Amino acid sequence: MRIIHQRSITLEQVQLVDKLLVSFVEEFEQLYYQGHPGRLHFVRQSIHLLLHIAPQIILIGPGCYSAQWTMERLIGDLGAEIWLHSDPYGNLSVRLVLRGQVNAFKGAYIGPVTETKLPQGAVSLGGGYVLLCAADEHEVLIAGPHGDALSLFWGLHLPPDSDRPLPKIRRWARLRLPNGQVARSLWKEGQRPLEGLRIARNVKASIEFTQIIHHIL
Repeated sequence: MRIIHQRSITLEQVQLVDKLLVSFVEEFEQLYYQGHPGRLHFVRQSIHLLLHIAPQIILIGPGCYSAQWTMERLIGDLGAEIWLHSDPYGNLSVRLVLRGQVNAFKGAYIGPVTETKLPQGAVSLGGGYVLLCAADEHEVLIAGPHGDALSLFWGLHLPPDSDRPLPKIRRWARLRLPNGQVARSLWKEGQRPLEGLRIARNVKASIEFTQIIHHIL
């Protein structure tokens, strides 16, 4: 579902999304519906809607540009631009025309804008991966289960040396992926209350899901 809400989606990603969503709907119907008319109420419109997402991306673009919350945000922005309360609709029409002209100018003369400058304190790892703040000011020694996991990792990937101590590391809170998504970590998210927190630290590695404790460098 995160793929369909990206601002930029490749054809290969759309094809993958279509395949996965169709497979999910078919399995859902086989499990709950099983072809019985008396169970038709189990197939909600929200389930059937999934079959149309990928084709609609081809027709009108990524979901983030046509989703309900995007339109609600636009309505809020335009409402805030109304200053002539004696003729609000006329004022709104002028604002819409100006916004359309600006968008047309950007599309015709400027083209797509890509962010090339890294945020302050960020470190590029190459290949489109970027470590983002927050980060430890100084290197720290990780103990406990996390330290044991690091010891095992270094033992598998470094030449054997029984006298080598566990190296100190610098923890990072976030990692930007090549597709623009940002993977956060429990290190900083765990310090915030769950209310209002959109958890973004769970990732899929190989075939199993895991939780990011922190990124290191």
